[in-house]
Amino acid sequence: MKLRNDMNRTHILWFLFGILLGRFGFIVTVLIFPLGWYTYYWQQNKLTIKFDKK
Repeated sequence: MKLRNDMNRTHILWFLFGILLGRFGFIVTVLIFPLGWYTYYWQQNKLTIKFDKK
């Protein structure tokens, strides 16, 4: 019975974790994706500016 209770507890934790991922996963991806593109383009612009100065 103890093992079964632990299994149920872990299942509930995974279920809550899945709900959190479902709720916030989309928001996190939407927030991080443009930030990654912005930093990438910013670094590219910085490199081009450095090359333009030379």
